[in-house]
Amino acid sequence: MHGEDEIIARGARTLRVHVFKTNVNKQWQAEMLCEVMAAAFPLSKCNFDLQDVDNIFRIESFYAISSDVIDMLRRYGFHGEEL
Repeated sequence: MHGEDEIIARGARTLRVHVFKTNVNKQWQAEMLCEVMAAAFPLSKCNFDLQDVDNIFRIESFYAISSDVIDMLRRYGFHGEEL
């Protein structure tokens, strides 16, 4: 095995960084959502940049979770659009 097949065979995973434009604008909202995301996606790390005009939300995960993140934001009354 060579290249990509070898990586998959060894169980290595690729870290994905998902970036979203949101309407989250308060620090307490960002903290609450990061706690919710950590519970839903245990191996993830997330942060918000509320000083950015787009209130950027970043989440690192080994899985493709973009649609799940958007659904989770929506459940809590927020809008998220992947960039």
